[in-house]
Amino acid sequence: MKKWQLMVASVVAVALIASGAWLMLQPEQESTAEEFEQESEQETSMLIDDDTPPANQQYSSSEMAISFSYPSDWLTLECEDSPNTVYLASDDRGLGLDETGESILCGAGTDFAPQAVIFQREQIDQPAGGPTEVMIGGVQATRYVLVANGEGLRPNGFTTYSYVIPRSNGETLVAVYNQYPETVEGYDTSNESKEIFLSLVEEELELEL
Repeated sequence: MKKWQLMVASVVAVALIASGAWLMLQPEQESTAEEFEQESEQETSMLIDDDTPPANQQYSSSEMAISFSYPSDWLTLECEDSPNTVYLASDDRGLGLDETGESILCGAGTDFAPQAVIFQREQIDQPAGGPTEVMIGGVQATRYVLVANGEGLRPNGFTTYSYVIPRSNGETLVAVYNQYPETVEGYDTSNESKEIFLSLVEEELELEL
């Protein structure tokens, strides 16, 4: 074989080896690129989900002629024998739910204090605690705050926030939030949940005529 033929054969061999190596690496590079794109999309999705607050739920009652929005992770409960009452809680403990999902608030009487409740009655007992005048849905209302001293069924520091709202039909709408002290286990004792309910009543509650 002549010298120039040997050189050409060497160049062709090197080209074939390089082409083969490129073909072997190409699928892995494409796969790596696809995996990178998928990871980027997942990270972007996670960032969007973390930054986007959950949408509120809407509650309305034709019996009480009210409506309001509340956090999507909160719970509401209505008992069949109490159409003019709705219970609210940040978790199932505040509704007194048992393992079967039944609440001790429905049916027979109980001393269990729900986390929050809104109800309407023709007559109510005058709430205890310091009164403050507030405007709710364009109606002059009164807010009462009572802190338990440890006597009776409520632990020391147990705080009840009560709103008394007169209605044009002569009935009274009442909204109550019960906050256990931080020393009590098994309940949501956070000020955050309390503020959510107070804001719900004072800012979100709509009174239908």
